[in-house]
Amino acid sequence: MYKVFHLSKPIIFIKDINDVDVSANYKCVNVESEHILHAEYQRFIQEDIFEKLLISGASNVDKLFEMFKKRFKNITAAGGIVRNPKQELLMIFRNGKWDLPKGKPEPGEKTMDAALREVEEETGIGKLKIIAALNPTFHIFKIEGQSYLKKTLWYQMESNDKNAPVPQTSEGIELVKWMNKPEIENAMRNTYHSLIDLFDQYLETI
Repeated sequence: MYKVFHLSKPIIFIKDINDVDVSANYKCVNVESEHILHAEYQRFIQEDIFEKLLISGASNVDKLFEMFKKRFKNITAAGGIVRNPKQELLMIFRNGKWDLPKGKPEPGEKTMDAALREVEEETGIGKLKIIAALNPTFHIFKIEGQSYLKKTLWYQMESNDKNAPVPQTSEGIELVKWMNKPEIENAMRNTYHSLIDLFDQYLETI
C-alpha cells in the first residue's frame, strides 16, 4: 500500500478495495491506464466531495504507483524521529507548523547518513543513533507551476545529547523543542497530514 498526500487529502494505492474499511466519503476507483489514473487524481483534488481516494486496478500495486509517479518531478529526502532518554520527541517549528528534521541527501550520500546529518544540522542535537527504518511518507506540492512528488525516508533515532537544541535559522527553523506526550498530541493539531501516521506510531510506544 502507498499513501500520498495532496495537502490534507490522501490518495491511497491498494491491491484490493476489499482490504480496507470504506466510508461513504471515500472515492474508490479501479484503473488500468495511466490516463485514467491521472484523470481521477485531478478530479479528486479539484472537488471537495470526497475525503480520500482509494485506487486499485493493476495486479501489482508497485506498478500502479510507478504509473502515478511519472507525471511528477520526483525528489527524495531523509529525516529522523528522535527520542531522548526521557521518551521525548525532537520537533522543529518551521513555516508555521510543527515538523520533523529532514533534508535532501547530498550527491553520493546514503540516505541514513543524510538523515543523521540533517537532524544534527537542523536541531544542533548530536550523539544520534539509528534504531530502525520507518515507513516513508509521500506528499505532492507545486512550485512555479511544477508539480513535485516528495518521498521522505524516515529513521527512528535515539540521542542522549544533553545540550540545548539550536534551530538552524538559515533553513527557516524558528524553534527546536523536546516534547513529551501531551505536547506532541497538541502539536499534531498543527502539523502536516503526511506525518500523522508517524506520530501515532511513536505515541503507541510511550
